[in-house]
Amino acid sequence: MVGQEPWTFFPANTAPKALDIVWCLFPFVEQPGVPGPKSRPGLVKQVLRKDDRAYVEVAYGTSRFDRYSQGDLIIANSTDLVEMGLPQATVFLLGRTVTLPWAKEWFGPLDGHGPAFSRLNNKYREYLGIIQKRLPKK
Repeated sequence: MVGQEPWTFFPANTAPKALDIVWCLFPFVEQPGVPGPKSRPGLVKQVLRKDDRAYVEVAYGTSRFDRYSQGDLIIANSTDLVEMGLPQATVFLLGRTVTLPWAKEWFGPLDGHGPAFSRLNNKYREYLGIIQKRLPKK
């Protein structure tokens, strides 16, 4: 968890909820404490609160389908993509997560009007539950 840096935190009460889709600057593996170069979708796994700050655990979202494996969540139906605010088919790599500060430097919109997020629709929430039940227990 990143917590000592001078981030510009959003109010904790504005943080997303589990299963929301956010636009974030997911960091490169080689630079975990540095915001990535472009805004990409992230699936919120959980939100943690520390003092008056929120931290968001997100799963990496990508349009590159050569990276997914069993247990990842693929969203490709055009109606569902529109409903969830995704511009193209997306796979959420559920095993690749990072916890980020709920801050301006990490979360941003596509349109410049504050942190944008939507919600995983009911069909994919149900599908996610099925995926998680089928995965081997850790």
